[in-house]
Amino acid sequence: MKCNELLNWQWQGYHQYHCSKVNLAIHLVAVPMFICASVSLIFGLFLMNLPISLGAIGALLLSIILQAIGHRKERLPPEKFTGVSNFVLRLCFEQFITFPKFIWVSSLNHLNRNVDKNNRL
Repeated sequence: MKCNELLNWQWQGYHQYHCSKVNLAIHLVAVPMFICASVSLIFGLFLMNLPISLGAIGALLLSIILQAIGHRKERLPPEKFTGVSNFVLRLCFEQFITFPKFIWVSSLNHLNRNVDKNNRL
């Protein structure tokens, strides 16, 4: 599956796998943690700073573990990974693209519903 196809596939079913409020709350903490840890890891490696790099790796692992715990709260478990590259791509796409887009679109939908509700009065 090509990257754009994988992104579209992930987006199409994303809401089905993120219905639990507990899982969403975990993701709201864990996804920014993953993003910050990724940036920290890049800087740590660039600066050849072992403590920063190790701390970033620890934060990445913690983020992944927290999200796995969150996904166990869902009625519908995520699709199985088909291999290492599928795991890495889906993980990175979810952290950097799909979850932020999900939050943005959900927020806009909520705002639009409230605006429509207020305009009817």
